[in-house]
Amino acid sequence: MQTMRLLGLFILISIFFGCSKDDDNLDPISGSTALHYDGQNQSAPQIARGISYAAVRFPQSEVSSRGHSGKMLTGIDFYMADEPDAIRILVLAWNEMDETEPGGVLYEAILQGGGFSGNQWNRHELSQEVLLPEGGIWIAFEVQAGDRDLRVIGCDNGPHHPHGDVYGVFGDNLPGWTSLYDFTNEQVDINWNIRAIVE
Repeated sequence: MQTMRLLGLFILISIFFGCSKDDDNLDPISGSTALHYDGQNQSAPQIARGISYAAVRFPQSEVSSRGHSGKMLTGIDFYMADEPDAIRILVLAWNEMDETEPGGVLYEAILQGGGFSGNQWNRHELSQEVLLPEGGIWIAFEVQAGDRDLRVIGCDNGPHHPHGDVYGVFGDNLPGWTSLYDFTNEQVDINWNIRAIVE
């Protein structure tokens, strides 16, 4: 009887630990596999007024090590906190000359009105699938905050991955493409809740 109890406990522990790692890679909406750096949504950092960009980038090494080489990008999941007037989704090629700058635009879509909902996960289904480029890929959200203090794209609790908290702010005395960690003088240590759905 004792042996049966131990066997049952071993099976239960094996199932628990066997599922936990895979669950970290599951998309929160459908349970499908996703390419991402973030964990569960915890909050959303305040962004700069005007136009700024929240982005994640996946170099070729990340795409291939996760078994996604040659697959298609079919959708993008993101956690939206405050709702801006409009948001533009950009899928960008990897820049072989400088990984801190994106390459050309592979896909873009402008969402407004009913295109997203606040304080929840949203999915954008691409109107045309994008083959994951061999060199890698960026996914960026262009947010127009106007003169409001908004918390738009959600984030996890960190710590940040070097490719998981890319932030873009452009203009006089602004850094251009950087990380949110650096932009906030190492005060905000997160990863954006942005996930690439691949098939």
